[in-house]
Amino acid sequence: MLDEAPKDRLHLPDLSITDFRGLKDLIIPKLGRVTLIAGKNGVGKTTVLDAVRVYAARGDYSALLKVLQDRDEISLRADADDDDVFEPDWNSLFFGRNGSDNACILIGPNEEERKLRIRIGSAREQTQEKLFGISQGEKIRTIKVKFEGEEQEFPMIYSKKNLSLYRDLLGQVSFEQKTNRSSEMTCNSLGPGPSNNRDLARFWDNVALTPNEDRVVKSLKLILNEDIERIAIRAEERRSRERTGNRIMVKAAGYDRPIPLKSLGDGAARV
Repeated sequence: MLDEAPKDRLHLPDLSITDFRGLKDLIIPKLGRVTLIAGKNGVGKTTVLDAVRVYAARGDYSALLKVLQDRDEISLRADADDDDVFEPDWNSLFFGRNGSDNACILIGPNEEERKLRIRIGSAREQTQEKLFGISQGEKIRTIKVKFEGEEQEFPMIYSKKNLSLYRDLLGQVSFEQKTNRSSEMTCNSLGPGPSNNRDLARFWDNVALTPNEDRVVKSLKLILNEDIERIAIRAEERRSRERTGNRIMVKAAGYDRPIPLKSLGDGAARV
């Protein structure tokens, strides 16, 4: 990460992550100019990098969406006007997939005042009226992001048609004042990145309905320490029946609904 900080001072001299994805409570007491993170598949190495990216962007809406998109945690449907509507699975950002009102993600240095805070809550009346045209009745749920005393809230569901409107309004709606975008840090990622869904689907076709399918499931159970029961490819479709892509989904014990394979980490997809 690059910025204009003094050369003898790191942007993140240490790191604390609470309730973010698979990390309940992680403290790294010291970071250096080069920090090596090592561990078995599924322990959260990629999650640490995701947390750093989100912190560098100060919880920017697009940065949060990128994390969910990389993990296939955004579903697509069509509304009554046949417009694309994206439904990010915001709960998957929180430990245990629990985004209840008392859940709060904390990311940043060990100094409390410099931590980024993310939670789900009810929209303020001002925000609800400007974003959704609703001033009374049922409260709309929003993502609330707070950094260094400044707090903003974002819609949980959006469509391509309304995305530009949201972007315009989000700059106007905040609890205290506009987020200081100049405080964001540049964060560049180098590496292979998430596995391609098309390749994953092609690989799975080679083992589906064969004895090798059971071997893959057993391998994932062993490596990830998750009670995985089944794996399947699910196609996203709009009302026009036009296929928009495939997602590799996993049925795992303890979850009411199938979860994306990629949400279990890069290691799971590579296995």
